[in-house]
Amino acid sequence: MLMLLEAISVEGSAAGPLDLARHTGLPQATTYRLLGELERLKLAERVGQGYRIGSRLCRIVLGGIPEDHLRSALGPELRALADETGETSFVARLTGSGVELFLRELPNDGVSGGVLPPVGLRPAICSAAKAILAYLPVAEQNEMIAKMKLRFPGQPDREDDEYRREMARIAESSFATCFGEEDPDIGSFATSLPVQGRKGYFCVGIVGLRSRIETSWLSKQPVLQAKAALMSSRMADYPSLLSA
Repeated sequence: MLMLLEAISVEGSAAGPLDLARHTGLPQATTYRLLGELERLKLAERVGQGYRIGSRLCRIVLGGIPEDHLRSALGPELRALADETGETSFVARLTGSGVELFLRELPNDGVSGGVLPPVGLRPAICSAAKAILAYLPVAEQNEMIAKMKLRFPGQPDREDDEYRREMARIAESSFATCFGEEDPDIGSFATSLPVQGRKGYFCVGIVGLRSRIETSWLSKQPVLQAKAALMSSRMADYPSLLSA
């Protein structure tokens, strides 16, 4: 299986089963059987006529990047985002247990104050979680939401249909919001941070007093998008971040 995963990584999503069989030297029947097993385990997934690394394996690999490496890569733009918007900025990522907020920066090094969200796992209703969950396959989305509900039993529950509609809106607009859902006085919004074009693993956002964020978030969208693009470029060479 490892040989086949390496071939998928090298060949890219244009490579079909016959190409992968030639690359690995495996018999065609064996290649088809192993590809089916990799799909079942979410270690590989079909894209058109080809295959790419699956969502589960991406989550494992990207979740293994040390936090200090990510801070070095993303920290400068995250600080700039906080200073330019005058609000606290944050980065969160998908882990095996849910969505974890792990980086945050106060504006102007904290001189002007600001809301400081807790680091660690976040409930499904917060903007960080929504900005990531919106891009997961439905089965994985359901799995993560169930884990987060167990972790945060006191958080308001959402009707499935309502939540699904919100996920669809987020995927279409690229922005997730949370205005008073987690805390009546706090507002936040976030956008996905793609890694090599793939969404659903990282996000970046802004949090502050609801009275400020709810009235200014639309005007701050372009700044967040610009910083997200820069941060995404820093993440493009993620193998080097694993070993930096």
